[in-house]
Amino acid sequence: MNLFTRTVVFLTFGLSASAFAATCGGPVKFDQGDTSKTLSVRVTGYQVCTYWLWAKKGQRLQVVLQGAQSASAWLYGKDSHAFEDTEGVTLNHTGKQIVRIGLPRAQARKGKTEHVEVKFQVTD
Repeated sequence: MNLFTRTVVFLTFGLSASAFAATCGGPVKFDQGDTSKTLSVRVTGYQVCTYWLWAKKGQRLQVVLQGAQSASAWLYGKDSHAFEDTEGVTLNHTGKQIVRIGLPRAQARKGKTEHVEVKFQVTD
């Protein structure tokens, strides 16, 4: 394989892998002065998208899935909570908060894919 072919292969697979990674998981970074951030997420099969953000004890974290048919979100860790309503959860500790998004087992087995808009909001 010559240098040109290796470069094309790397760019093709490298860019497609990085584009996929950007759609499922990573840090949630709010713009300066904003209290919310909306991300486009694609979840397929047994895939679980893990997002994290930093928040303080006493703040309220809301995670709303817009356009979700069966996908769900939950806070993972000390303050475990399923985001089934729009009220969110009051955080019991300061630090890294982990939110996971996935499909129910029945949908995952079928290899279903869902595209959802996920709104993360942190308020005092």
